[in-house]
Amino acid sequence: MASRLHEVPVAWMRTEYGYWIGHGLLPLSVHHLIGDVLSSYDNFVGAFAGSKKTADLSWSPRINDGELTEFPTIALESGWSESQAQLERDSQLWLQGSAGAVKVVLLFKFFRANIHNEIKATLTVSRFADNALVMDSYAIFPPPAEPDHDPCITVEELFGGRYPIGQNPQTLFPLSLPRLRHLAEKEIRKQGYIPMAN
Repeated sequence: MASRLHEVPVAWMRTEYGYWIGHGLLPLSVHHLIGDVLSSYDNFVGAFAGSKKTADLSWSPRINDGELTEFPTIALESGWSESQAQLERDSQLWLQGSAGAVKVVLLFKFFRANIHNEIKATLTVSRFADNALVMDSYAIFPPPAEPDHDPCITVEELFGGRYPIGQNPQTLFPLSLPRLRHLAEKEIRKQGYIPMAN
């Protein structure tokens, strides 16, 4: 059950990337400058030296004729629920342990089924702003009574501060929460569970 559920946000991120290209937000002339990477990282620095992490999906800009950057700029982790303290540590490991190379961390978490066979799910989007860790949380299941605004990734975040020719630096890349919810609901039901409702 776990592996299939954990693949949901990976499929979602790749779908969103395709939408960015299809809707002209990410021109065909530059989309190849981002590598879709599944790698383990053990070169963290500072307080996180010696740590090892493998993202479920990460995006790394290509520099120097196609060479990927040392760290990704966007990292996604998917798993079972963690404490707030552990979510913060995971975010800080990527963001601070990479010396700021990782710009955005997405943490998608499932909660074990309750006695009614319902599964809860959340998405946390973490980044540093004004030298402070900012963690925006989104309820996937149960869905909020009032829909959240979709989180976005900026051009600077995706490309690590490098603006490729032909890319508008003001572009925002949206991450559709309704699409994530749809994909997650399909897989939860396929596994014999029920998405938690309000």
